[in-house]
Order: sequence, then C-alpha cells, then structure tokens
Amino acid sequence: MTDPLFAVCTFQRVFDTEPIQELVSLEELSRALMTFEVKLQLGSKVERDLARIDSFWARWQAGQLEEGKRTSPILAAARQARADHKDPDEAVRLYCEELRVDIGRNAKKDLRIWSPTLYKEDAPKRGSDHVEHLSCLVLDYDSGVPLDDALEAWSRWFHLVHTTWSHTPEQPKYRVILPLAAPVRAEDWPNFWQWAFARTGGVVDSAPKSAGSTFALPAIPRPQWVHRSFKVSGPLLDPVAEGVVSCAATAPAARTALVISPFVHDPDCRYLEENPVVEEEKPLFIMDALDEDEIWSGGAFGSALDTAPHNVMPVDEILADDPVEAPPGSMLEAALLERLEMLLARLEALEAKWTLGTLADSLERLVTLRNQGDLTQEEFEQSKALILAG
Repeated sequence: MTDPLFAVCTFQRVFDTEPIQELVSLEELSRALMTFEVKLQLGSKVERDLARIDSFWARWQAGQLEEGKRTSPILAAARQARADHKDPDEAVRLYCEELRVDIGRNAKKDLRIWSPTLYKEDAPKRGSDHVEHLSCLVLDYDSGVPLDDALEAWSRWFHLVHTTWSHTPEQPKYRVILPLAAPVRAEDWPNFWQWAFARTGGVVDSAPKSAGSTFALPAIPRPQWVHRSFKVSGPLLDPVAEGVVSCAATAPAARTALVISPFVHDPDCRYLEENPVVEEEKPLFIMDALDEDEIWSGGAFGSALDTAPHNVMPVDEILADDPVEAPPGSMLEAALLERLEMLLARLEALEAKWTLGTLADSLERLVTLRNQGDLTQEEFEQSKALILAG
C-alpha cells in the first residue's frame, strides 16, 4: 500500500484568488505545519506603527499633538467629541486603540495562507463552490482553553499543533490539524465539521468551517517570539470508520511535484528550522478580539477586510512612510536597527521618529532596553557593535 498523499492549496497573500495546488506526503505536511516563517520586515513594521500610535497618544496627553497629515484624523475625533459634549481624551484614546486593531488586521494580510483542499481542475478561483474534497481537519483554539484539555478530544489520532501569529502567553492561540485517512467530499464537509465542533465542546472558532476556509501558515515576527509546534503520533482520523460520512472521496492521483513548493519550503522565505518552545517574553504587540483568525475564512473574508471599524481612517494612510533608503548591511542587521528605532522611540515617548543622538546616550539606552527585557543579551551585543561601527 502506498503512502497517502494530501491535497493542499497555497495562496501567497489573503487577497490572492488563484490556488497553487499541491499533493504532499505526511512528512511534508508535518514539516510545513511545524516550521515557522520569520517575518522580520512585517514584524518590524507592526512594531514601528504601534510605536507611532503610542507617540501620538503621549503627545496628546502632553498637549503637544500638532496638526499634520498623520495626526489630523486623531485631532478631528477630538473636535467631534467636543462638539458632541463628550470627553475628547476618551475619544482620542479609543481612536488610537482602533488604529492598533487595524495595524494587526493589516499585518495578517501579508501572511501566506493555505487550505487542505483539492480544487476542481477547471476552478476559476478559490471558494467552497470549487472544492472537490478536503484532506485535513483544521481547528482553531482561540478562546484560551488549556491546550491539554483541547487535545484530549483528539488524543486517539495523529495530529499537528502550532501556535498562530496572534499567540501570546496571555492570549494563547493554537491551531490543531488532523490529516485524514481518506479525504472528505465537499458536500459531506458540513456534517463532518459539525461532528468535530461538537467533539470539542464548541470551544473552537466556528468561523472557518466552510470547505473553502483558509488558514495562515506558521509565522512569527522575529525568532525570539513566543511560539511552539509539535506532533502527536497515532493512526489517521478516518471519517468513514467513525461513521460520520458514508463514503470517502476518491484519493488524488500522484502529480508532478512543484519545483518550488510554496507550502513545504520556499527558498525566498526565512524559516526557523528548529522550533523549540520559547520561554515567555514581554510581547510587543497583542491582537485583540477583533483580530481573530476568522479574517481568512470564507464567509467572513469580504466583510472582515473591506470595512474599517468605526469609520477609522485606514491605518496605512495615517502611518504611511515617506520613501527612505534601506540601511546598509544584512537583512538581519536592518531589521535589528529598525526594531531598535522603535524601542528607543517608545523610550522617549514624545517623538514619532528617533535619532541616535550622542554615542553615550545611545549606549545608555541600550543598557536600559536590555535591563527591562526588551533586548536579549545577544541582541544587545549586536546592537552595541552596530552603533559603535556606525
């Protein structure tokens, strides 16, 4: 008997509609869903944008927020609050909080997504109507349920687990993937998903339940970010043997492997090849309830992305960068310098941009960042060397 193959589709970004179809082995599936892509540039952009929001709020509190391209929508919210006889401080605080949510939402648009689906040969675009069958059951645990309790329902079968982009120690978010012994036809999927949902006690996210639902591949903003992935051995879950569906879909025939697999390994991406459990660290940004992984799911796709909350001006317009020349050195050095700029901007609090200032000031600030846990010792040494060399 040949080893099973699992149909998967990959989409480069949230808005991509053309599926890149692949058939992968269980080993390849496990590797892809246990290996984290390191999104240094995206993580740095999020941290920089959040630092700017913090700076806007600090300058407002100090009475120093002046009219400008980036600040005019915030000041307009304050003027409207006064006109409505409401507290302008609270209006600005809420506006800044909504901008923070928007930053998180925008970040997710740049993550690579996948689905455990075989699309029909003539499918013009992605969507449940064009799915032939599904190869895996994917469940999102975002409500804070203890991981051991969550996995108890699936302990009989082989499954993979990884933390998602939004995961923090304070708000744990896990994805559980169960490869199936035989694929499930698209028309049988609603009943099968409801069986799985009931088996969890209804604690998983119910948004990604359609046959065309998509999910982000494992990704973290930087190597030190809190993350975890592992697999649990066992037989594959068989929906027919469990009596959930009457018959399985026809297993896909072998296809020519892609020269470059965007699902298993893309040479243009940076990955953490080893995925140890990273001890708790102070998070630099947290996604709240308005930024769950349902942003990728079929039915929620349009409404979740097309509407800005509470008429907030799109954050990209408020925080848009003027073109700047990339710093010299490797990508790692550039990302570290960008992160340092963000951290030091927070330290000063009243400036949206940070300049190094004197050498003594820069080194003293590095020591402060290391002592409060924002920089590891290795990052401290690298940063010190970069500043002294500059």
